Amino acid sequence: MSAPWVDTPRVPMPTDAKTAWPPKAWAPVLADISEAAAWYSGDTSALAGLYGKQDSSTSRRRFWSTPNRDRQGQRVRQKLHVPAAADVATASADLLFGEAPKLTIPEAHEESSDTEAKDTQDRLDQLAGQTGLTNTLLEAAEICSGLGGVYLRPWWNPEIMPMPLLSTVHADHAVPRFVAGVLVEVTFWRTLHVDAGSSVWRHLEHHQHGRIEHALFVGGKDALGIRRPLADHPDTADLAVDDDGLVDLPESIDGLLVRYVPNMLPNRRRRGTVVGRSDTAGAEDLMDALDETWTSWLRDIRIGQARIIVANEMLSRAGRGSGASFDLDQEVFSPLEFDPTADGAKSITPVEFKIRTEEHAATAMQLWQQIVSTGGYSQQTFGMQGDGANQTATEVRAREGRTLRTTKKKQRYWAPQVEDVAEIMLIIDREVFGSKVTPMRPRLDFEDGLVDDPRTTAETIELLNRAQAISIETRVRMAQPQLEGDELKAEVERIRAEQGLAVDDPTGGLP
Repeated sequence: MSAPWVDTPRVPMPTDAKTAWPPKAWAPVLADISEAAAWYSGDTSALAGLYGKQDSSTSRRRFWSTPNRDRQGQRVRQKLHVPAAADVATASADLLFGEAPKLTIPEAHEESSDTEAKDTQDRLDQLAGQTGLTNTLLEAAEICSGLGGVYLRPWWNPEIMPMPLLSTVHADHAVPRFVAGVLVEVTFWRTLHVDAGSSVWRHLEHHQHGRIEHALFVGGKDALGIRRPLADHPDTADLAVDDDGLVDLPESIDGLLVRYVPNMLPNRRRRGTVVGRSDTAGAEDLMDALDETWTSWLRDIRIGQARIIVANEMLSRAGRGSGASFDLDQEVFSPLEFDPTADGAKSITPVEFKIRTEEHAATAMQLWQQIVSTGGYSQQTFGMQGDGANQTATEVRAREGRTLRTTKKKQRYWAPQVEDVAEIMLIIDREVFGSKVTPMRPRLDFEDGLVDDPRTTAETIELLNRAQAISIETRVRMAQPQLEGDELKAEVERIRAEQGLAVDDPTGGLP
């Protein structure tokens, strides 16, 4: 299903008490995000509630759409859930930020770098360390994978910490507006509480260029309701805003304070939008089937317990009129009355049903492999198809090629947004907290968890150099891929100088 729009509709701070919330225009996209959130959370009640409401005439039968109990309220099956979406999201986050990335001020690492740039680098390192920036990015990356996108929001509160902070906002609690693929405004919301009269208290935080507005609303389940003073609720009473709910932003910030990171594009269900898709988008049927397979397997184990059958007279009786019941955990039972004079009436009959272990394991493995492949990952990343032998980094890269390509694509979504918020944090640090450093835009360098074997790289460079098929600059790029721009040029010049190649042109520039 595709969306007919490119630019999403604007959602300013509402003024009508009857305003539906979340907005109806955002309902189709929010439904997709809510479905992804249910699988990511692993909340079986949410899955049952989500698919139990679907129209059976238009939707295929799902394992999670069938009831757990019969009409009398008795449990008819025990359903199990495999946290596939959570496992994929965790792996995605680990691949991106499991190894702490580096935020580098390029000007601070040039050969003739000045003190100003070095001071900015030192302050940025201090901010990243004391605010736990890497941990925040790791959390954001997992949410991004599970829900399809995440918002990075710089903020500050001098009473909590004397420096800017970075927080994440989940995609299912934001209503954004994109113009030509660019985020231009967004409204975050959270439900503070629902009182005894079913009144819903909501806090809305609206961001647009150079402006942040907070508001408190009291309404119903689907309607936003009337706007109330922020002081009416303890969670909003201490917000640093003016009488109109506006935040006093630093003068240097005239754009949008927050940034949106899509997990992966395009969004196959909502083509034409820049709302990201989750790593398990399109794999919902596979995950549903995996849960059904796992439940069936455990059911086989439960009913396949070894038991013996004996005559009823060999068991103790509870008394006349006490009734009968069947206990699956009972090791000895008598389902039938035997004629005491019949042959075998006094015998003991063992019963043990077959447990279809191989069939279930093979089915579950095939489903899991397809879920992983749908997300753009190699099976090796999740420990499948490994021979257990020691492998070089080159061999690992060959096996995990698809995972590496997916991670590289995600890095290109993350880098510009993280660089933006890091620069904004430096601006806030100067204008709100009085820092003396000059804000500069950093560069985000990801740490590759699969580092090439230095010996293999050196041998490759040596062979190419011996064949006179590689320049000094290319050699440096292969040996130190993290170097760019002026840093790369400076390294090349140092090598040329050490090798005696940095000499003046003896012709004086004559033709």
